[in-house]
Amino acid sequence: MVEADIGAPVVDFKLAHGETALDALARAAKLRGVILSRDAAGRVVLAKAGTKRFKGTIRRGWNVIEMRDIGTDEQRHSEYIVYGQSHTVASFEQARGLKARAFDTEMQRYSPLIINAQGNTTQAELQALADHTARVRRGHSMGLAYTLEGWTFEGEAWPLNERVAIYDDVAGLAGDEWLITSVRQTCSLQNGDVTELVVRPVEAYDSVPLKSKPVRRNWGNKGNTTNHDTGPSDGARS
Repeated sequence: MVEADIGAPVVDFKLAHGETALDALARAAKLRGVILSRDAAGRVVLAKAGTKRFKGTIRRGWNVIEMRDIGTDEQRHSEYIVYGQSHTVASFEQARGLKARAFDTEMQRYSPLIINAQGNTTQAELQALADHTARVRRGHSMGLAYTLEGWTFEGEAWPLNERVAIYDDVAGLAGDEWLITSVRQTCSLQNGDVTELVVRPVEAYDSVPLKSKPVRRNWGNKGNTTNHDTGPSDGARS
């Protein structure tokens, strides 16, 4: 299913040895700034991130059982440099010298990442790949994993690739809309029916300007500046 403008066909696209169909599609999707997702019928969907908003909300003290911060800066770099080649007979330098850059200004230490694009590429495609890589890696550093009560919200299952409003004073979110990037329903004797969601900033998968990280507040009385490992009885981590 194609639910976004994916532009012109990729001129030259070669499969890597042992590469799966989904891996190849994901690699091509990066050149067009779209993501791979799935719908309720299990079909593969090519779409832009977060074009729809889910009617439900994630609200601490109401439907949140547990929250974990899964963000890490391990895969982030200060600069992303993408090299590519173009099929042309006009100029050798033009054929081999395609180059694009993207920067993550929040990473103060100089740590570049070199990416070699495959196939016949254009300058616009290289820049889209560089920008996409910077956004996605930054967005993955800001993930939150929620465990929620039930499998549905007012009769509708929690969906993939839709925005959801979050009200969580621990995460510093007051109605901010983040993107649902993972959904898992489980059932156990201990917790009953629960839904495990992973949410990330929607701008990590789009072309809008990146925002700063949310400020996580400390537990304890007013004026307490000590970070604590766990929250109240709901077991949410700070």
